[in-house]
Amino acid sequence: MHESLILTRSLRAAGETTLGVERGARSGRFVRVRPGAYIPTVEWQRMSAELRHRVAMDALAATSRRPVVFAVESAAALLGIPLVGGWPTLPRVAVGLRPPRRSRVDVSMRWRPVPTGDVVSVSEMLATCPARTAIDLAAERDLASGVAAFDHVMRVHGQTRDAIRSRIDADRPFRGARKADAALALATGRAEGPFESLSLTRIHQLGFEAPEQQVEFVIDGIRYRCDFYWPRLRLIGEADGRSKYGDFPGEALWLEKQREDALRSVVDGLVRWGWADAWAGHPLALRLERAGLHADPRIASKYAFSS
Repeated sequence: MHESLILTRSLRAAGETTLGVERGARSGRFVRVRPGAYIPTVEWQRMSAELRHRVAMDALAATSRRPVVFAVESAAALLGIPLVGGWPTLPRVAVGLRPPRRSRVDVSMRWRPVPTGDVVSVSEMLATCPARTAIDLAAERDLASGVAAFDHVMRVHGQTRDAIRSRIDADRPFRGARKADAALALATGRAEGPFESLSLTRIHQLGFEAPEQQVEFVIDGIRYRCDFYWPRLRLIGEADGRSKYGDFPGEALWLEKQREDALRSVVDGLVRWGWADAWAGHPLALRLERAGLHADPRIASKYAFSS
């Protein structure tokens, strides 16, 4: 539980009054995360959206009378599955809680009970398992979110495409099944983070040919690995946005420059892009086109990134 979270139940158990935090909430000194759980406003204001979500989860788990099984984004937070896009304000619950009136708990009512085998314990909390969480994220959120989730559970949690496909097929019909199908078809399990998953998704949505991922080159006895590679054009793609080396201080700058020079010596081109380029779509398209790639307008026309 977050160290700054104050529980009225704990205050009463210690023989202390709760009037201070209750009055503090009315005056703005404390934020009531949920009934019976408060946090200093100054702490809350400094938190990221992800951390606020985690604090809301802590508050819910600490004040609920019944076991709570976290799901979707909340399960992702516990399992370390990355999100592409924003975090919801309220925790997400699959089963185990019937919220009272005026509860600040978001419960997705379309969900069916989660089988016992799909529930895992993480940091003394319950959550849907990695594969189930990834499927739910893919079904509810956009394509990039689903690809990032599937990439992560395949690479980190050892889930195979066939195993995930079997789970999706066993659950049919359910809302978002087609979205989950599309995300699983695109995910490779080779992306080393959500930025690479987002980039792979945008490359597809923009109508460019699919690259190989995590290709290694051995140059003068040194092994270098690149994010993306188009062998037809002998073109390397780097999803890091460091084309001007501004992120590298001192020695690290020199090493990265040496790495790029080595890679350029064995290929015909190297193109870099940043998160903002991939998120917006069009800036990434311009970079890829200038590097020699050509988009298929029939694919791009299906998405909002077509020009």
